[in-house]
Amino acid sequence: MIRSSPREDLRRLLDTCRRPLALEEMARLLGASERFVAYMLMEAMRSGRVGRLADGRYETAMGRGGAALTELLHFVVECEKCWRIEERRP
Repeated sequence: MIRSSPREDLRRLLDTCRRPLALEEMARLLGASERFVAYMLMEAMRSGRVGRLADGRYETAMGRGGAALTELLHFVVECEKCWRIEERRP
């Protein structure tokens, strides 16, 4: 996995994993503390990007759109960054 930011790494992990993951497993795979991953999961759940299953595991709430959906989301994020920069220009 190419490292970018912790939140991006978590999103990428959940988007590419073919099964729900437990907090402990995500922390191990990301090389981060469980506390830090729990905080990121809380933010992701609030935004609706991640859902928690009844057994305590987590998965992307986006569904299993695969690589094509992930690529599209990356494109949208980059567009939003450009729009914000352009809005700041006088």
